Amino acid sequence: MGRTQRGVGLGPLVLGIVLLLGVVAPIPAQESWDAVYMAGAKVGHIHTFVQPVTDRGRDLVRVRVDMVLSFKRLNDRVRIEMRYGTIETPDGSVLRLDTRTLASDQELRTFGDVIN
Repeated sequence: MGRTQRGVGLGPLVLGIVLLLGVVAPIPAQESWDAVYMAGAKVGHIHTFVQPVTDRGRDLVRVRVDMVLSFKRLNDRVRIEMRYGTIETPDGSVLRLDTRTLASDQELRTFGDVIN
């Protein structure tokens, strides 16, 4: 009987510590890597990175997707890179957008901010 009472007494304390650590600990960044295949051959990769950030006391999320493709087209080697980045609210509303597409020696960039 004494053993059960002691276990019950420690339960709320342990639960409180776990909850406190969960609130205090920062949310870690998340990332994933994916390979891109065409006709069974690896031609590139996609790297997705999601990171919580704070700007002027406001919780936001930075999302970045990098895609690199490299393959042979006829007798030429082609390399295409695409970089896509956003700053978003935690519920997914986009506040800032920046995309870059690099093909050969040319870059196409689109960017903008949401204005309320």
